Amino acid sequence: MANAVAQLNGNTPPNPAGPAVTVPAESVEPPSPAEQWRKLVQQGDTMIKRRDYDDAAIAYTSAIDLAQSSELPGSLIEAARICQKLGQMEFNRGSHGEARASFEDGKKYLQRAKGTGKPSPEAAQILSEIEASLRKVPREE
Repeated sequence: MANAVAQLNGNTPPNPAGPAVTVPAESVEPPSPAEQWRKLVQQGDTMIKRRDYDDAAIAYTSAIDLAQSSELPGSLIEAARICQKLGQMEFNRGSHGEARASFEDGKKYLQRAKGTGKPSPEAAQILSEIEASLRKVPREE
């Protein structure tokens, strides 16, 4: 208490531990796009398990946007994978128009990822899953 009063009065007593050492604050680097993407996908998966479908859709859409805008290898394939998850969630909720749009978006990402070459086995598998899901979605009248 006496030290606190002395400090307020400008009479700072000597530090018994020695001179004060200034430690620079650690610079915290922001997470990489890959880490951000993984976290968003995990959030979406967690929200689906909790049946919080609106927040799951937000997390998945954010993951798709990040994958689409990033320069990471395979990011368009990952965006297509999330479109598949999002479309399946929408289909299960009865939002057939939204499900169809998500599946179609996934196909577009795979086409962009393919470019002019042959699709990777992973991309071909996702495309097969998306096409199977699309066949289950009733046409809107």
